[in-house]
Amino acid sequence: MRFKLSALILILCFGRCRSEEPVVKPLSVVRIWKDLLAQPVIDLGGGVKIRLGIENLKSPKWSGVLLYCFAEGYAPALKGDLNNMVGPVHVELQYGQVEHAQDISVSQRQSSDMDEVLKRSKVLYCKLIPINRIGKLRITLRKSKDGDPLARFELEGTDDSFHPWMPLVFGNGHAEQLEPPTNQEKDVSVGAVSMRSDGIALPDWDGQQGMIFDDKKRDMEAMLPKAVPATESPQMTIAVKGNAIRIASTSDFLVRRPDWHFLSRWWVNEKPYIPKQLTEFPGDADGLVSTGRTLDLHVTFDAEKIGAKKGDKIGLQLLYCRDEWSWVGDVMMAKAHMFERDMDGVHLTNRVEFEAP
Repeated sequence: MRFKLSALILILCFGRCRSEEPVVKPLSVVRIWKDLLAQPVIDLGGGVKIRLGIENLKSPKWSGVLLYCFAEGYAPALKGDLNNMVGPVHVELQYGQVEHAQDISVSQRQSSDMDEVLKRSKVLYCKLIPINRIGKLRITLRKSKDGDPLARFELEGTDDSFHPWMPLVFGNGHAEQLEPPTNQEKDVSVGAVSMRSDGIALPDWDGQQGMIFDDKKRDMEAMLPKAVPATESPQMTIAVKGNAIRIASTSDFLVRRPDWHFLSRWWVNEKPYIPKQLTEFPGDADGLVSTGRTLDLHVTFDAEKIGAKKGDKIGLQLLYCRDEWSWVGDVMMAKAHMFERDMDGVHLTNRVEFEAP
């Protein structure tokens, strides 16, 4: 009788403890706006409500996926752990039993008139989850850094084929000659960059720059943003023009410091060049903003950096990153500035070919 009573107490205690655990649901893959808005509403209190989704649950090594947070009643924080947040939600990453490295620095930004606009609006926040290895990545989303989990799911890094993106280097590689060549053509900006042989990066979706949703104008069947566009953009094209790569767009884009806003990938005799990743990631400082619709990008070409030689057939494609780019590493990154993001922040150009000089 004593054994039965003890067993009953244990069962009741176990049941009570289990019922007190928060219900943690996985995240759904969403492709279009209609999918995201069909997700359950999570009330965070204080008038803030969110819906969550993920671009994909599998992605090749050196790529990444976007984490979506559709928020109402939220204005981005002025200070805090912004590097590990998507909108108001904290993001934790963990490979196996090893906690994913996190940037623990405190970020801050200046308040602006845009804050009140965002608070009154429905806003989509996107956070890049970088995939820098093969294996399972466990992701936990929380209301606060130490709060109860809102969602928990696994993202798999695969060994599927992927052609990584590389940054460019400002100037022509010679400190005394950083000024780009002059150009007499009207309305054509000029920039100068040189190549890298290593380093892998992706467009920077930092989780704190909002994309305002307009119920009246938004097509519910339209695709959500992707970490990297799947198709070439008709709005931005490149062509070989003399000793430069001419970048032309149907709308204004950022032309100053092209090394901040363009990623590149190369082919040698039709074979993709696969760079190695860095072990340490250099940074850079912010600068002035300048826009235009045509940019002649003078690239100091060094065949050896991509394993090519004179006479080889070289292919080049560019990826425009309006809000700059991030290294594909362990640490998620965010910027301190804030403005309204739109759907046209990332463009995949066509591919051009030329003979290695």
